[in-house]
Amino acid sequence: MDSLTIIWVIVCAYLLLNLLVGVYCHIRVKDSTDYLLAGRRIGVLMTAGTLAATEIGGGSTVGVAAKAYGSWGLSAGWYVVSAGIGVILVAFIAPLLRRAMATTVPEIIGRRFGGSSHLITSILSMLATITLAGVQITATATIISVLTGLSTELAILICGAVLVIYTMSGGMWSVTMTDVIHFFVLVGGFSLAVPFVLHNVGGWETVVAKLPPEQLGFTKVGWKTIIGLIIMYFMTFSTGQESVQRYFAAKDEKTAVLGSIICGIIMALFAFVPAVLGLVALAEFPNIEANNAVATVALNLMPPIMA
Repeated sequence: MDSLTIIWVIVCAYLLLNLLVGVYCHIRVKDSTDYLLAGRRIGVLMTAGTLAATEIGGGSTVGVAAKAYGSWGLSAGWYVVSAGIGVILVAFIAPLLRRAMATTVPEIIGRRFGGSSHLITSILSMLATITLAGVQITATATIISVLTGLSTELAILICGAVLVIYTMSGGMWSVTMTDVIHFFVLVGGFSLAVPFVLHNVGGWETVVAKLPPEQLGFTKVGWKTIIGLIIMYFMTFSTGQESVQRYFAAKDEKTAVLGSIICGIIMALFAFVPAVLGLVALAEFPNIEANNAVATVALNLMPPIMA
């Protein structure tokens, strides 16, 4: 098979795998608690994995590479380090979230401040979550579009359909199981990609020689931005339904805390991997769209299976 065919087969198989996991998890759903919160039975490693897969998404991979390709350079990695620190800080309030025995963030707000606050928070939460879903689907579709040659619009429809079907099929169980798969593919795949890519361009020294020196500044983005990101992440991770639902689903308070800390450490260790790929893209393909940096590197500098 040629390279494009191999990529097509792997992408289709991956999408199919997610659908099958969603259908399989449907049989584990016995009631609304199973559907919405995986029965509140998620262990430490599953909690860490689903949190990491939730937070290491399109922004932390495609977005970081695009920022590294653009004005942030290597310091784009702080986007994910800051998120990791934010997740670790949430560990301090994770017991309170788990102890609430709630299903949603607006539910907690409603208990304290009444029905009007519950309604307002629900609307805000819904708008934020819809926007987040749109960004993640677009990030996925961008990669698939470049790798396969599909139009971005068609790729968005396909990715969105797969996401909706497997989520509806098994609820939080299917989301958690597919999150763990996403975690290993994202973190493992990106980390393994770096040595392949650097080898194919002649090593890190070759990349550095082609870049403006300022692109390699470790804190080029500035400490104000870094501190601002940490504060933003702490506030959004402690209130965003996509994050808090993982704490609600944890087996107990200790699980929620340990899962949060492990997730934060993993994110900090992974942070600069997409930034390196973005810098390689800038060195080798200086005239592409920044958002296509990861996909362009994958298509041109990796074996098809790795891509």
